Amino acid sequence: MMDKEKFLASGLLEQYVLHLTTDEEDQMVELYAESFPEIAKEMEEMRNGLEQYAQKYAVPPPSNVKKDIMKQIEELEAQGNRATNNFFTKPSRALPRWASFLLLGVYVLFGLIMTLRHQAIKKENNQLLQEIQNCQTSSQQVKKQIAIAALIEDKMTQPIYLNGSALSPAAKAIVYWNPTENHAYLHPYALPAPPHGKQYQIWADVDGKMINLGLINPQGSDIQEIKRIDRAVSLNITIEPMGGSNAPNVKQLLANGLI
Repeated sequence: MMDKEKFLASGLLEQYVLHLTTDEEDQMVELYAESFPEIAKEMEEMRNGLEQYAQKYAVPPPSNVKKDIMKQIEELEAQGNRATNNFFTKPSRALPRWASFLLLGVYVLFGLIMTLRHQAIKKENNQLLQEIQNCQTSSQQVKKQIAIAALIEDKMTQPIYLNGSALSPAAKAIVYWNPTENHAYLHPYALPAPPHGKQYQIWADVDGKMINLGLINPQGSDIQEIKRIDRAVSLNITIEPMGGSNAPNVKQLLANGLI
């Protein structure tokens, strides 16, 4: 019988806990455990550690799978050695070695399948969420286009043509103005790109006072929504700093038109 230190260094204790030892090696490990309480304690700690690790990282298969496996284990144990196991006897020692590994492999395989299935479902859910978001965006764009078309086709809607000033004679834009709505639509179809660091802003002349109707997207050429105000007599587009101004820079008048 080798001394305790050599036994611990041999790796037999770890193999015993993992059910990888032969019957002769089992007897040797159990003899050392009976002779040295510290070895018995370490054996129990290894078992507990393996159990905690499995509980922490395993993805459990459906409960019915575990029940079926446990039922098979009980049936195999009933056919095998029914001798009473003492404290140091492995719980599944009555099973043939190949059967123990087979059942363990089945259980691990089901855990792996469940993990992969969970990941696949999660990926599918993310794709569906992205598709839903895309559909919602498309739906909002369609609703916006329908609203624009409805206002343009309304008999009360007046198209206001804004022509370029001496600053930019070729500049042109159209505003669709409806007196029954609190908003209007601007189509900047022929506005040149604003100077660097500048942005277009549109104003309404009401009783000689310029009222801000909104900023014009410097990157956009599509129809844009702006405010509509009563008693306006003209619409005017000026060049302003990015973010707009509280009052128009009349020297930078780009285009205007009468209502």
